[in-house]
Amino acid sequence: MSVKPIFIILISIVAALVAINYTEELIIWFFGDTKISQLGIICFKFFIGWLVGFLMGKSGNKPKDKAEFEEYEEDESGLSHEDREYIN
Repeated sequence: MSVKPIFIILISIVAALVAINYTEELIIWFFGDTKISQLGIICFKFFIGWLVGFLMGKSGNKPKDKAEFEEYEEDESGLSHEDREYIN
């Protein structure tokens, strides 16, 4: 058995234990008293966190054009002209 099925089984067991332990109902005011289970709140928060993380991660995957980067001339010391001017 490889690592992936074992990892999935362990996550499933942990999820089942969480589902068993959080079955109580909470009264939440959402424009009136509403009874919601703790598990429902945990799942809702997980989904919102996953959605925000997915959208934030997707926005940073745009490839950069090579034209955006300036090319600097370097000498044998590895420093560009601007770097040498800044040091001096």
